[in-house]
Amino acid sequence: MEETRSLIIAEISDVITSAQKVHLDQLRMQDVAVKALSDQLYEKLAPEKTGINELVFPTVQELIDRAKLRQRRKRTRMLAIVTVSMAACLLAAVFIIRNIYYHEEKRFCFTVSGKVIPLEGSLSMTIENGMIKTNDNHIIYRYDENGSPTIAALNVPPGKKFDLILQDKSVVELNPESRLLFSLGKEEGSTRNFKLEKGEVYVIATPNEKRPLVFDAVDLTTTVLGTEFNVKRYETEGATISLVEGRLSVTNGTESCQLKSGEEIISAGFHVRKFDVDEVAGWRRGLIRFDSATPEDIKRAVKKFYDKDLVIDKNIPESHTMFNLDLNESLHTNMESYSEVAGLSYDSINCTLNLK
Repeated sequence: MEETRSLIIAEISDVITSAQKVHLDQLRMQDVAVKALSDQLYEKLAPEKTGINELVFPTVQELIDRAKLRQRRKRTRMLAIVTVSMAACLLAAVFIIRNIYYHEEKRFCFTVSGKVIPLEGSLSMTIENGMIKTNDNHIIYRYDENGSPTIAALNVPPGKKFDLILQDKSVVELNPESRLLFSLGKEEGSTRNFKLEKGEVYVIATPNEKRPLVFDAVDLTTTVLGTEFNVKRYETEGATISLVEGRLSVTNGTESCQLKSGEEIISAGFHVRKFDVDEVAGWRRGLIRFDSATPEDIKRAVKKFYDKDLVIDKNIPESHTMFNLDLNESLHTNMESYSEVAGLSYDSINCTLNLK
């Protein structure tokens, strides 16, 4: 029987010879015990043999499929590495650009021909087509009659004000968070051109019928012969031109109108209305009037005029308060006054508004 067992195991393992298989088949047919032993060994050893064969001896197609799978995984890993690397480079570039822009926004900048001139303190500097002089919050520009015109940019950061005094004695007063583009040098043609990219300015234009001043607020454009007016433009509000003295011609590119003293026009709907000079131009004297200020309005004003981040307790409801912000006073004094009329408390150490 032991010899028979060896033959059955050889058959299961595929190492049996033809003669041995013929002999084993005869034994199974003649002896029931041999047939039972064969069935018992097949039941026990055949599954193990099949598993071993599949593991140790994969088919050619399986080997090809495994190789393709490894290639796909490798490509996926490489793609992930490249994607992450590109994202990191993009974020780094955005961070660098943002910081450059942020630092430019946070200081006085007079940019001409790609050169950034800090305007802190006093200086006198000759540029390619003229000379600029600064003193505190004033800049005086004198152009060279023979110089070619160049576009300059004047940037005023939060918490600062600046006055631009031109060759013809015209004055442009810039509110904090304003950016103004204008031409340096004697321009060809018959106009003096300015563009307010953002912020607010007050213009006192010297009369000059031969060279009117053209002021572009992106959404509105006005032509000035000699007058006083306020221009304001913010992304969330559009543009507003308010005429204090004289007359103005204003256009939005498709419509035109004439403004009289005491009238202003807003870009939304090209709508003309009356305005309060003290309310609109009070910032020139350091007075900001709020007829219905919310805590968020005060927070934005504090950032704009004092360059401080006011923290508001989240439990403070949205209330509306009449309040005058006096920029001739300290932030502490203004916040104490606002807190009193709004029924709040002010923590000067942490620059925080809280409920009483």
